[in-house]
Amino acid sequence: RAGGAVPAGEPAYDEVIVRNNDTLWTIAAAHASDRQNMQEYIYAIRTVNHIEDPGKLQTGQVILIPKS
Repeated sequence: RAGGAVPAGEPAYDEVIVRNNDTLWTIAAAHASDRQNMQEYIYAIRTVNHIEDPGKLQTGQVILIPKS
């Protein structure tokens, strides 16, 4: 997709279930494109999910991940 655009009608986010020992970094790394700035991507994940303390992810928690 050129410029990271999401086609009309396609969700802009994927849902991810947090697994044991997941961190925002490991989740972001698994979903980011090669050209993605990881700090910006993690900030986007935190923003869309209203995550104030990334150290407090809970196993089983569902978070939205922006499609990259």
